Order: sequence, then structure tokens, then C-alpha cells
Amino acid sequence: MRRLSTSIAVFVPVLLCCLVRTGRGADEDAGKPPPDKSGYNLFNPTPLALMRELTPDRPDKTESPYTVDAGRFQLEMDYANYTEDNADGIRKETWNVAPVNFKVGVLNNVDVQFILDDYLHTRAVNHVAGTTTTQSGFGDFTTRVKINLWGNDGGPTAFGVMPFVKFPTNTDHLGNDAGRVD
Repeated sequence: MRRLSTSIAVFVPVLLCCLVRTGRGADEDAGKPPPDKSGYNLFNPTPLALMRELTPDRPDKTESPYTVDAGRFQLEMDYANYTEDNADGIRKETWNVAPVNFKVGVLNNVDVQFILDDYLHTRAVNHVAGTTTTQSGFGDFTTRVKINLWGNDGGPTAFGVMPFVKFPTNTDHLGNDAGRVD
């Protein structure tokens, strides 16, 4: 199956996130209206007293509909990730060293994210064909915009959309190479 792509980047229209609030904060927020934070933006940050709880996004693991507060920054980073996949007689091991997700709160309900897979090392062993492939280098660069449509600061549910663009900056064919011009 061929992947659709453009010559510059891959655009995936929208990733939808919907969560039901549970736990401690849900009961406390039920009786009071959320604060009006519509006047805050990148250059007029949300005051500390009005900031919501930290909700990390873990690209390819979990996403949330909650945005970073306006005028605030959030850095999410791992030292290293290891994944192993066994399918169709192929065992694939991948190390990702220092992946980064840097987020900027632009408005109360909008943040911009910059995701970089710094260093990747992949080893695939095909037991059927008896071959081993090793790749290492840098991964792709992705920008995302998260827009929360409701529930960012309270309520029983929250909903957001997150369109993103992936720039195929990888080396040694470590991305899906859609949109790559060699």
C-alpha cells in the first residue's frame, strides 16, 4: 500500500482527544464555574493561582485534550525509550535517546508543540529470511497545535483537536519517509 504524501511534509488532518474527568479534581470542580482566563495569551501569562494541573502528552503513547496555560512553557523529555515489537517473524528493537516535546501556551485553549526524536537506533531481525538490519541516526521533527474545544478548566468531559505536520528530517530512513525527497 502506498502512502499519500507531499513533497515537503506529511499532514494528518486531526487527532481527536476526549476524556472523562475522574478522580480528586472532578468532584471539587463540579459546583463552581471555571475561572475566566480568556484575557490571557502568550504575552500576558496566566497567573500561577489560576493555572491548571500539569497534564503531559506522551506522543505515540497517550494524548490529552488539555492545553498548557497561556504564556507558559512545558518541556517533556525522556532520558531514553526502548520498544520491542515481534510480528510476522520479525523482531524489532528501538532505542530513542532524549526525545523532546516542547510546548508553548499561546491562548487559554491553544498550545503549540515541537517534537523531536533526537537519536534513534533500530535493529530488526527477520527470522524467516535470516537477515538483520541496523539503522541509527536522527528522527523526524513534528509540530502540533492543540485546540481545546471544551473542558480545559473543568466539567465532566474535555474535548480537543490536534492537527500536526511532520517534517521528514530523519537520517538512515528512520521515519516513514512519507514526503521525503532524496
